[in-house]
Amino acid sequence: MSLALFLAACIWDQHWGEMPNRLHPVVWMGNSIKAAEGLFLGHGARLEKVGGILMALGIPLFWSGLVWGLLHFSKGLVFLLIGIFFLKASFALKALLEAGLILQEK
Repeated sequence: MSLALFLAACIWDQHWGEMPNRLHPVVWMGNSIKAAEGLFLGHGARLEKVGGILMALGIPLFWSGLVWGLLHFSKGLVFLLIGIFFLKASFALKALLEAGLILQEK
């Protein structure tokens, strides 16, 4: 099953590239970081330091726990689709190759 997920995510990446921002989990993570920063920034060095530590631990834990829960409680085709979606979001080979080719041409 793992190989099928990986191959499907690679096919998605090569054929369709990146998801729109509103559907991209990495963008969601960035938005959660931005929201959490608003709770701590500008409230003194100590609170900013504690907030940074909480964010560094809590945000990855939240998102990885969410994905784990979705995968753990799903089966069959739903498991496959969720796995492909989140695995694809974790890399951008097509976009990186295109960016490299554009830079190489300049």
